[in-house]
Amino acid sequence: MLEDIMECILCNLHKVQKSFHFWQSWAEGTNAQKIYFMIFERGPQAFIDGTCEMLSRIGMNGSPFQHLSHAASKS
Repeated sequence: MLEDIMECILCNLHKVQKSFHFWQSWAEGTNAQKIYFMIFERGPQAFIDGTCEMLSRIGMNGSPFQHLSHAASKS
């Protein structure tokens, strides 16, 4: 029984590690990769929301694309 529990725990830890590596690679990606992710993987609504947020911050410090890529990394 203990072996089954340990196997389940190790399996779940492996899934968490794979998920962590995936999201870490997106967080460290280029702005173009993050924008691609917003458009094609999160869907058009997320892209529209990110674009609206970007447009509302144009006058603030930083590049609008930095804000859009930051929104992509929140997911």
